[in-house]
Amino acid sequence: MTSLRYWLLLVLCLGGSQVTATSVIGRPADLGVPSLPALSKLQLESLVLLGRVWGFVKYYHPAATTGEVDWDHELRTLLPQVTACRTPLERSQVFGQWLTSLGPVLPCPSCAPVQATARLQPTLRWLTDLRVVSPALSAQLTFLRDNRAQEPATSVHLGAAGQVLYNEDVGAPLTYPALSERLLALYRYWNIIEYFFPYKYAIGEPWEQVLAEFIPRFRTATDAPAYHLTVLALITRLHDTHATLFMDPVLEKYWGAYQVPVRLVFIGAQPVVAEVYQVAGPAFPLQRGDVLTQVGGQSVAWWVAAHQALVPASNLASQRRNMAALLLRGDTTHIPVQLRRDGQSVTVTVPQLRIRRGWLRPPSPAPDTTRCYHLVQPDIGYLTLATLEKNQLPTIMQAFRHTKGLIIDLRNYPHEFVVYDLARYFVTEPTPFVRVSAPDLTYPGQFLDKAPLLVRPGGGLPPYQGQVLLLVNEQTQSQAEFTAMALRCAPKARLLGSSTAGADGNVSDEIFLPGGLATRITGLGVYYPDGRETQRIGLVPDIMVSPTPAGLAAGRDELLEQAIQVLNDSH
Repeated sequence: MTSLRYWLLLVLCLGGSQVTATSVIGRPADLGVPSLPALSKLQLESLVLLGRVWGFVKYYHPAATTGEVDWDHELRTLLPQVTACRTPLERSQVFGQWLTSLGPVLPCPSCAPVQATARLQPTLRWLTDLRVVSPALSAQLTFLRDNRAQEPATSVHLGAAGQVLYNEDVGAPLTYPALSERLLALYRYWNIIEYFFPYKYAIGEPWEQVLAEFIPRFRTATDAPAYHLTVLALITRLHDTHATLFMDPVLEKYWGAYQVPVRLVFIGAQPVVAEVYQVAGPAFPLQRGDVLTQVGGQSVAWWVAAHQALVPASNLASQRRNMAALLLRGDTTHIPVQLRRDGQSVTVTVPQLRIRRGWLRPPSPAPDTTRCYHLVQPDIGYLTLATLEKNQLPTIMQAFRHTKGLIIDLRNYPHEFVVYDLARYFVTEPTPFVRVSAPDLTYPGQFLDKAPLLVRPGGGLPPYQGQVLLLVNEQTQSQAEFTAMALRCAPKARLLGSSTAGADGNVSDEIFLPGGLATRITGLGVYYPDGRETQRIGLVPDIMVSPTPAGLAAGRDELLEQAIQVLNDSH
């Protein structure tokens, strides 16, 4: 890792405070200290209020439904006016005049109050906080709240599953946009989360405090890497595994163009080599089962702690999964690695190969769907959803009809959506398996619970009578978690493995931010039928099993072995 990357990482870990790196590791010559003067308390309060007022009006005002207002332009116009205000009263007057300029807000006889039973309610207490808004502005804002548009703003619409999708300007592809555009990125993203993220209450900190923290960080981001990393740090604060930055060349360069050709998994807090790819060659110094303790002269524990602010994830299991793909990546052709092997500490120099499309494996043929199911012993079936096609299900379930047990492997993302088609073979009556919360676009920020979703019997066969073991781990995410919840409706179903990724609910994608950035978030809330949470928690197995370094070294699938043993021991 270069000194520039160390400096950027330091600034992010310190929360973007105005600290020079010279007192710690030396400031690199190609990265200057931000020259912008520090914001005054009033200026910071004004910028926070600007983000909140602009986003609220953007989604609530009747003018937002016409498509005639360029909200990005409105923000750019307001920004210098608001920051120039010398008093809170002057600031409120600027906002009041802007609201008036957007046109009248007529009384709304159909605008219902917030529902007391809503899963999530909009956070609008600030509309009446006279410490930050004048009485006159408060009256304007609360009238708008109570007489808001009942049609959705043109900047949003509902997807097929009921999640919010966005119609935002992609913007110029500059990797390092101007200050006004950087603040636009922050305000746009912050308000999307404020009004359309179903798990805002589960973030773990008050979302309203994030603006005050990140405005200085976005403002003083000195170049493209600093800006993109600051956006990534903001996204990470959601604790949502669905949320990250996609295909960002700036971050790809930051993480490095070289990678060690192995697959790592975390067993507890330790990364272990699970697979050495073919491109490594026969003399490669790493082996399956090696436990890494230091990388590039830094302890693994240090690396993990230093990067937690830059790896979005719902829970620790999925964050470690994502970190495993980055730990042995960098910008050099070789990297020193210290590891434990057979009880001994070993230090090796490991080659890193330039990353290229499909580099880890040779081109593979089409998925072998005939191997998605087989008998692991005469009376135990195995089924993986990684290659399963829906039209195979009648044949598969007929083949497994008389087995004593069925192992369904969900340590993957299903090849096809088979939630209802597969689960129907295991129930005798309609059975609820999840409850979903969806956004209410007539009251942005409100999420309402929908009726529970049901698994219904069918398939032309009697319900499967054997035991069902569902194999899960940190790779079990989103649709795979949704599928597992449906399959748990089987009377004799249990989960075996480790905690899942904790990110379920159709994604809201194509969230574009200045700088050529694209991201997404979880768009619907998914809960157990009794209302219990799944986001950030994941599905907790009934039988906890994790791989071991010795098992990985031997090439064993210890979860599958344990599942077979459990089924045999129960008969």
